[in-house]
Amino acid sequence: MSIKAVAFDIDGTLYPNILMYVYSIPFFLAYPRFVFHFGKVRRKVRKIRPIENLRSAQALLLSKEMGISEEKASDLIARRIYRQWEACFHGMILYPGIKRLLSELKNRGLKLAVLSDFPIGKKLHYFRLAGYFDHALSSESSGYLKPNPEPFQALAAALGFSPGEILFVGNSWRYDIAGASEIGMKTAYIGVKRGNKICADIKFLWYKELRSILGEEQWNSR
Repeated sequence: MSIKAVAFDIDGTLYPNILMYVYSIPFFLAYPRFVFHFGKVRRKVRKIRPIENLRSAQALLLSKEMGISEEKASDLIARRIYRQWEACFHGMILYPGIKRLLSELKNRGLKLAVLSDFPIGKKLHYFRLAGYFDHALSSESSGYLKPNPEPFQALAAALGFSPGEILFVGNSWRYDIAGASEIGMKTAYIGVKRGNKICADIKFLWYKELRSILGEEQWNSR
């Protein structure tokens, strides 16, 4: 099962998902009403097809949720989500072994990428991982969020490989694994849920496990 590229989700995949909430506590406490309604909006936006403009759509939905103007909703999202929230990730503790895995994959000649539902901004610099990836993409740039096919199609186009030559690593079976599988990518699920509902090619808890699995002949790209 030869692969030529490995792509990763960011939040909950490069670091434990619980840490996102821990590091974001000050932000959540500062803007509880906004965070609650924005979370609802993102869930709704994932299901809209077709969508002309993702950011306009989520601003419109947030304006209805919070009873404010669309212009103010757009400003709140830009200021709080795309600028302020990012600062919460400074100094994030990554999963053990992630840097070693990335180094080994690069040494094997594989292309590496990240695909996040949010704009990546300075996150990779905060994580000290910026030099490892050939491509860093946000789903939003495709006009759709995961698990829609467009983000994963954009990822395959950026890498220059067919979906079947790409392994996608994520922590959400609903958004990462299902979405990547739908267009034919190989998938690796990191997490404790091991039920039959998660139809990933690989299931693992620690990156040491993934290193071992990808070292097996069937996953060797050469």
